[in-house]
Amino acid sequence: MYKRLSLVMLFVFISYSFAFNPRLAKPQKLVKAPRMIEHNSITSSSGKMYYGNNDGMFGKSANGYGWYQGYNRKVQYNLNTFIEEDMYGSVFRKLYLLSGSGTIGGLAGMIEGDPSNPTFSYGNFQVYDSSIYQTVGTDPGGRYPYTCEFINGYVFGMFNDYDTTSDHTISQPMFVIGDFSWGYNFTTWTNPRRVECSQSGTVIPNAWQGTGDVVYDPDSEYYYWTQGWNESLDSLALSVTVGRTQTPFDAGSWEWTDHNLLKYDCISYVDTPTLSAFGNMHFSYAKDIYGNGTGYGIGVVMSAIDGQINPSVSYVYTTDWGADDNSGTWEPNWKDPSMPGMFSAFYTINASDIFDWYGETLTTYDSIGYNYITEEVVYDTTTVTMDDPFISWNISAVTTENNTVHVLLKVFPASSDNNYVIYPWTDNGFRSGYYDLRGQISETGVTWQKAVLIANFVDTHNGWEVEDNGIEWKYDDFNTLSISYAGYGQLFAGWLDKPEFRAIPFETDSLYNFYKYYDDGYATISYDGGDSWGELLVDKVETGIPEDPIWYIKYAANVTNTDDVVDEGWSFSNHGRYSQGVTFTFAGCQYSDPASSGNSYLEKEQFLSTWCVAYKTGSIEAEPVSIAKDFELSQNYPNPFNPVTSINFILKNNADVKLSVYNSKGELVSNLKNEKMTKGSHSVNFDATNLNSGLYFYTLKVNDRSESKKMILVK
Repeated sequence: MYKRLSLVMLFVFISYSFAFNPRLAKPQKLVKAPRMIEHNSITSSSGKMYYGNNDGMFGKSANGYGWYQGYNRKVQYNLNTFIEEDMYGSVFRKLYLLSGSGTIGGLAGMIEGDPSNPTFSYGNFQVYDSSIYQTVGTDPGGRYPYTCEFINGYVFGMFNDYDTTSDHTISQPMFVIGDFSWGYNFTTWTNPRRVECSQSGTVIPNAWQGTGDVVYDPDSEYYYWTQGWNESLDSLALSVTVGRTQTPFDAGSWEWTDHNLLKYDCISYVDTPTLSAFGNMHFSYAKDIYGNGTGYGIGVVMSAIDGQINPSVSYVYTTDWGADDNSGTWEPNWKDPSMPGMFSAFYTINASDIFDWYGETLTTYDSIGYNYITEEVVYDTTTVTMDDPFISWNISAVTTENNTVHVLLKVFPASSDNNYVIYPWTDNGFRSGYYDLRGQISETGVTWQKAVLIANFVDTHNGWEVEDNGIEWKYDDFNTLSISYAGYGQLFAGWLDKPEFRAIPFETDSLYNFYKYYDDGYATISYDGGDSWGELLVDKVETGIPEDPIWYIKYAANVTNTDDVVDEGWSFSNHGRYSQGVTFTFAGCQYSDPASSGNSYLEKEQFLSTWCVAYKTGSIEAEPVSIAKDFELSQNYPNPFNPVTSINFILKNNADVKLSVYNSKGELVSNLKNEKMTKGSHSVNFDATNLNSGLYFYTLKVNDRSESKKMILVK
């Protein structure tokens, strides 16, 4: 009788834990020390060395509006140091029907399912399907999800919830958190909550298109989260709020600053009282690949002043986590470096300080210019000075643990002598392309270096003439730039461009309003902190003039090579990793099917996939890096058990195996296996004679992948 009563009480306790404490009494403090990985120097090699591995679908949509603009495709990756498992996840908009509403999904790890079924969930969880903020009705209005970071098994996401029924200008800033810390087979999500000032309850008005970043302070055990929101789609106001907590999965524990303390608008610009436009603000905390920060960070934005033709790079920075309570209240401390004590202004970087070709002149006249307003090629016989570079509004930023920020830019030389005209080269070489702008954050400000050319646009030397397979260019390419830090000074940079060897133009421009070709994703790597970028594909281009030098045009590697679909977005995780001679990161990539119905590419059938992009040292023909597990772990039997149970698993190949058991506090209680094992089926007994009743977890690690399952001991 007493034994039966104990079983009932244990079941009630476990049920209570699942219902009210999703982390099952697991301590909030995880193992914070990163695993030490031996770092071998990476040697250059020629030929193809980047590999894209299409490893599963988010889902399939009847059209592209659900994943429109790159922020909706953000995948975040990190190593969960508690169970030493590589993990990735995302928050994204779910749209399976032509008239679908704005539901929000949460993705964790490997995805499996039937791609032919447009309503299948593909292993993701629907985190938002109705709104409490609608004035009429409950149709979900989720838009523009952005996945900020993956730290210690938590993934952090944000989106805006707008009123689909009454007033489309009314929109709420929302955040949601997923907890995967025990592994993908046991994941939970918070209910989405609105971002509200903890002291006054104020809310950012009409919040749209939010972006942000999250960092962890291992000393104080606080997570800090900075978010920047546009105040409606048409507003020139940008509001910023900063949150912190020691218990991130408790959504109500987040303490948020007042957005009115950090608002950017038309009258707060440093150089002039009139700001005409700015884009999304990219916040980036200084941290290692595990998410542990230094307290420093930067917010970078593209902005323009009235009377200024081309936009400039502007920024603010912090040295104290983005907010503090030194004044007795929880307030932001992002600041402009030129105005100490002022927290509501951007500082603009002078183009002359970051481009070594600034001030050069053009004296060649062969299809050298392109007017991006009239879309006409300019044959100008006058000499022009490159004193007004054109930088796309589309940027990406990441900051390393040594407080170095990397901003990925898309740049063309341009001149104030010829407004709205951009040029693929100057007289001293091919200058247009993708650049890495580096800055060093310190207590006194940010010191910027000259931007480093990563790669040119494909067919730069052909100018703008389409019949000559000229440059693929669009004024706004919807957030396709992406940069990722993999540790040890190694960075990935990626973007969208035309394929150099199979440039297939669309038959009519009316069907595709944004691109001229069936585009692909491109990527390259720097393994020296951005000083140089990989062993790029190089073509020699003769100028035809004997006294002129040979110019080199540099391309990155095409990593998607999709012949019959259109790539529409490429988004790396903030972080990647180096392990066993391979540097890799994860990305979300969107495709449309040109053969499906629809008058524009957004109306055509869409696919969204997860990719692993990797660089393998010393190998030209190496196999693509796979993220699939090469083992199968079964549920222990019996379960519940007393006191012995069997743990069974199958190895697909000979492998290094580690099988461990942890209690509900995350403490190691037994190492069952730690050895080389042969492929095939294996069974290991676990004897818990000396342990107390309760919940336990067993983790199988095979090579560099692991999986955990729970089991119950009942005595």
